[in-house]
Amino acid sequence: MSEDPASAPPPRRAGSIALRLAAAALVSTLIAVTAGGFALSHAFHRSVEAAFDQRLEALHRALVAALRVGRDGAIGLDRGLGDPRFDQIFSGWYWQVEEVGQEGMTDEVVLASRSLWDQTLDVAGTPGSGPAAVRQIVDGPTEGVPLRLVARTITLPDHDGPLVVAVAADAAEIGLETRRFDRLLILMLGGLVLVATLLTLVQLRWGLAPLRRLSGDLDAIRAGRAARLDEQRPREVLPLVRAMNGVLDHDAEVVRRARAQAGNLAHGLKTPLTLLAADIADLPEDRREVARRQIDAMRLIVERHLTRASAAANAAVIGARTPVAPVAADIARSLERMFARRDPPLSIAVDLAPDLESRGELDFRGERQDLEEILGNLMENACKWAAGRVRVSGGAASGDMLLILIEDDGPGLTPDQARAALQRGRRLDERVPGSGLGLSIVSDVVEIYGGTLALAASDGLGGLAARVTLPRAEENGRRRR
Repeated sequence: MSEDPASAPPPRRAGSIALRLAAAALVSTLIAVTAGGFALSHAFHRSVEAAFDQRLEALHRALVAALRVGRDGAIGLDRGLGDPRFDQIFSGWYWQVEEVGQEGMTDEVVLASRSLWDQTLDVAGTPGSGPAAVRQIVDGPTEGVPLRLVARTITLPDHDGPLVVAVAADAAEIGLETRRFDRLLILMLGGLVLVATLLTLVQLRWGLAPLRRLSGDLDAIRAGRAARLDEQRPREVLPLVRAMNGVLDHDAEVVRRARAQAGNLAHGLKTPLTLLAADIADLPEDRREVARRQIDAMRLIVERHLTRASAAANAAVIGARTPVAPVAADIARSLERMFARRDPPLSIAVDLAPDLESRGELDFRGERQDLEEILGNLMENACKWAAGRVRVSGGAASGDMLLILIEDDGPGLTPDQARAALQRGRRLDERVPGSGLGLSIVSDVVEIYGGTLALAASDGLGGLAARVTLPRAEENGRRRR
């Protein structure tokens, strides 16, 4: 059992290729830049700490080299360390020299920088005499300020006992420098992401330009401005272009064969029916009338199904486009000649907006022969019933539809008669010649194209108004999205 299209779930909309590529590029750039930023920040932090420790080491060596023992055994400096912060109270830069007691513990501070004032550095334990120990302490001169300290145990030639020489500095300087670097790094990496995103968008726009041109050419085919795609394309999209052209050529060939077969079928059926109509002359009157009605019914059925098959094939053609105004004008001239002997004379006015026509807003998205079938039947029917005036007008309807209105000043129809007139083979007045199949054929063709046909009273002329909506071709020079 076939699935009902109305019950099928709506198709999911595919996202934009450019949007997906841009999002993927942005995400990958953010990941790479973030990872690189963390790596750079970590390396810089380690570098700043190492440089800070090296500076403390250099000051420590300078302090040890400047120590001397006086004649009285007192320890002093023969020169300054060259950094004025050691002379500023609680500046965050300190040094001190302690004697080591009998039990290997620091005993008494014998010399200290002026910046310590009356405070001391709490050196835990006794450091070795080898490479200096680097440690952080919190019990410096200023409460709650961590210090980074370098300490070593040394001995002086003219002094009894070892000495602990310590140099310390405020570790907040490391954080200040690293924070300044991090802010600069964030600004630079943010600018890099922005530039990379803009360059990615430019690259995507340039790289996807062939696809946008392909989309425009497909719109031109659908609007009837072109028949095939130009194959002067980049090699990446050339297979798609050739495949699309193959589909278009195949569809055109299928329609051509369908039309040829419909024409052959019509010729093959109408000829035998004509011969049968000629052969029934020798039949008795009652049988001749029955045979004539059956032959007429078969002829009408053949005509209706051939018209419907042709319209169904034409409706599937991509890019079909037919201006309404020329077709309506040609039919009006033919009908005026056909009804030239009417008294009073018949007037047929084709009143279509020239500005809409020039922009292509009154172009039918379908084949000319189907539009001739629709307008021909409706305009001929209006001429048969009109007292003297028929008017054809039109304009753009809602959405992608156009409206064609055929009015006359005849007697009109009641709502029940209007509904009955659209029934197949139904004739409301046998005095007017016709098969009663014209409106039914028009309704079938309009339905195939997704339009509507309605009969109502004419507000302008007082008779009948046939209101037809049909798919509208795109305006010239513009694509509707």
